[in-house]
Amino acid sequence: METIAELGYAQATFARIAERAGLSSTRLISYHFAGKSELIAALVDEAYADITRHMTEHTRAATGPREALHAYIRALVGYIAEHPKRMRTLTSVFLDHRAEDGGRSCPPSPPNPPGSSSPRGTPGSATRLLGLALLARRSRRPGTGPDGATA
Repeated sequence: METIAELGYAQATFARIAERAGLSSTRLISYHFAGKSELIAALVDEAYADITRHMTEHTRAATGPREALHAYIRALVGYIAEHPKRMRTLTSVFLDHRAEDGGRSCPPSPPNPPGSSSPRGTPGSATRLLGLALLARRSRRPGTGPDGATA
């Protein structure tokens, strides 16, 4: 991950990754991964698993929609602050990774927000944003507008 975070996805070749890992050749990497896309998929899966653990741990105790939204935002911002290299790596992958045919590639969807029942692989960002919007809407008191002011 550090090689991608520091050099960017396009510059992170097997040779550079092996060199920075202190390996004499790329054979060890090639033994475990058929290509760069497979390596990236494993890195993204590992990152999502870590984010999922973090988010679950930090949002589990939320009792209501408003508290759940606050916990979700605090947990996500906290994770980003605690893992800047991982987040730079994921950003580089999302912006620069291409499918085998050269077209835009979309790695697996990140975890859904707490309480979401969307299966993995559904449109991740849209699903999460919709979930957060619904969470925010449910947390409003009756008779108030989107900013909490009395309607």
